[in-house]
Amino acid sequence: MSSTAAEVRIQTVEARWEIEEAFCVDFKGATSANLDELYILFSTDAVDYFLWFDGTGSSTAPVVSGRTAIEADISGDSTVAAILATVDTAVEAATGYTGEIDGTILRLTLDNTNEVANEPEQGTTSLAVMPLNRGGNIHLGLISGDVVPTLEETLFDVLAHQTGQTILAQLRQGLGVSLPLALIDYNVDLYSQLVSVAGGKFTPSGGTELYGRGTGSLGKNTIVNARRLVLHPFNKAAADRSEDITVWLAYPNVDNITYSGENPQTMNVTFTAFPDDRRPEDINMIAFGDSSQSGIVAS
Repeated sequence: MSSTAAEVRIQTVEARWEIEEAFCVDFKGATSANLDELYILFSTDAVDYFLWFDGTGSSTAPVVSGRTAIEADISGDSTVAAILATVDTAVEAATGYTGEIDGTILRLTLDNTNEVANEPEQGTTSLAVMPLNRGGNIHLGLISGDVVPTLEETLFDVLAHQTGQTILAQLRQGLGVSLPLALIDYNVDLYSQLVSVAGGKFTPSGGTELYGRGTGSLGKNTIVNARRLVLHPFNKAAADRSEDITVWLAYPNVDNITYSGENPQTMNVTFTAFPDDRRPEDINMIAFGDSSQSGIVAS
């Protein structure tokens, strides 16, 4: 194939860090009787809900201040599978969540990437309610320098006595995807969200919010705070995602923040990818192309 200068181009990208709120509830051992009049708590970006279980068909709804009730009438459900189906239908009808059932587990995913203020909780039940993704949508603003996704493989060299140090083959032992970005678009909300993802926020009584890092985050799983990192070519229309780069689950580590009298204030952030087990395994860390298509979920 002959080369041509017509294929040479300069390509700039916009970066977004976004994810839909998602959590799961394990109904293992659940019955209509042991859930009667109990509730779990969860939220959308606009409404705080409590989902309560009517185990008799005429039970009394609990009162939870500041929250909107969703009733799941499980009185006719004699199996966990039937309870799951009823709960899924009730939640989908009343909220913007979509449910997926896997065994005894109901996974609920919000249909937008807006931030949800309150984490899901088990409420008065003994059900295991586990956050999977904390929802949110951040435009990462102006970027300094080149954007360079790094794809790494850890390879094991296969050697043999008979052939000395000749590499006969290589076995893949691990994969890594990382993306360093130098952010120069100073924005308090952007800074607070990226810094506090590995720490938190605190507002003293009658005071103003502080954000930072501390020992309170030790031992917590970072994948809960991972979001989808999307790089979209600046010269493409918003609807044209044919050349997008998507890191399905990317966790940001703020490497440093530079203050200078000569250069723009810069926050250097390195995003590290985790495998997303809901995506086809051949592209479950990073994907090039239109990741917004339906059907890109592992069966």
